[in-house]
Amino acid sequence: RIWGRYRRSRKTEGGELSWYIFWKKKIDIFTTTAFENSKSVHMLTPSKLGLFEECQRCFWLENNKKLKRPQAMFSSLPNALDRMLKKRFDSFRQKGIMPPELSTIENAKLFDNLQLLEKWRNNFRGLLVFDDEGNGLKGAFDEVLMIDSCLVPLDFKSRGSPPKDETIEFYRSKLSLYNLLLHGDGHLVKDYAYLLFYFLVEENHSIKFNAQLVKVKTNIADAERLLEKAIAILNGPEPKHNPNCAFCCWSLGLPPKKKGMGVYDLSGENGGLSQ
Repeated sequence: RIWGRYRRSRKTEGGELSWYIFWKKKIDIFTTTAFENSKSVHMLTPSKLGLFEECQRCFWLENNKKLKRPQAMFSSLPNALDRMLKKRFDSFRQKGIMPPELSTIENAKLFDNLQLLEKWRNNFRGLLVFDDEGNGLKGAFDEVLMIDSCLVPLDFKSRGSPPKDETIEFYRSKLSLYNLLLHGDGHLVKDYAYLLFYFLVEENHSIKFNAQLVKVKTNIADAERLLEKAIAILNGPEPKHNPNCAFCCWSLGLPPKKKGMGVYDLSGENGGLSQ
């Protein structure tokens, strides 16, 4: 499966709209009818694939049956901080300089196409690529860096404390998917991305945010395998309930086998979680 750009062209002689999928140096043409007649076409995002890594049954139910997990109230602070950081980085972009948080990155500058970046930042538009079967992958970026003619994703994260190793590992798949999006859109990418954590500290009876930049190794091949497996699960029957998933157990009136969501297992056993 190869992921690439996807766009609508002019009408064909038969009146149907043709669709183009671009990747590398190859161009194939499909029609809307071909996609409608396929077994299934899915639109995936890094967030949805994060759910897949937690529990395959919850993922299947949300995408195939539109049955979502119950949602609790969430804090508005992370979204507010995210908006402020984007405006702050844009001010540095206009000046042609790097924010001090990124001073340790060599030969880097902020992505200079703000109009395109604004599109990629939009949760409803984002960056969208499709595979040769019509399945889509869409993601929204916080920031993009330019390093040695390559584009490198930068994701903002806010926390109440400094990040731990398991926190960084949690975001590795997401960053790999971001690189796959950029690669599929025809851009050169590196084998890494950045997380920029902002966390609270108390100094002299005052509360402020400290910043910590983390370089994360990514792997496009891993992202492709994750997508392949997620699509295969969606095209199959409903997975069995995951005894390690509190939501699955809650929906069936069963006690969870253990606390927490477990560790993702590509073998597909235990609904995607290791024991």
